[in-house]
Amino acid sequence: MFKSLTILFVFLFEGISAQEIEISGIVTESGSMKIIPFATIEIMSKGLGVAADYKGKFQIEISTDYQKDTIRIGSLGYVTRKLTVESLKSKYTNVSIELQPDTYSLPEIEVAGIPSGKSVLVIIKKQKEDMVAVW
Repeated sequence: MFKSLTILFVFLFEGISAQEIEISGIVTESGSMKIIPFATIEIMSKGLGVAADYKGKFQIEISTDYQKDTIRIGSLGYVTRKLTVESLKSKYTNVSIELQPDTYSLPEIEVAGIPSGKSVLVIIKKQKEDMVAVW
């Protein structure tokens, strides 16, 4: 009986001491304000994260112990942004996070067709940043 009461009190005090903060909002592209669907929102030290929905909306619950932690927001094609939980303190709900578009420059490649019905071994060599296919 004493053990069950002790366990009950431990769980009650655990729930009281570990308060949760709910952070919710929307992820948009800066300038155009277009929504960014499926962006990732991650609490860096906790390893906890969520993905925004197709409307760019997200919701994440964290312990008050993580108020000094950093939130990382990112999506493919956008510059990753980092914010502290404290910087959102005045407004945990309806947070609007804007990401800057990021451009990638890819090297030029050459695509060559292979006549049908022939088996060809293709060896690709990298020579001074140019891709060369040898037939």
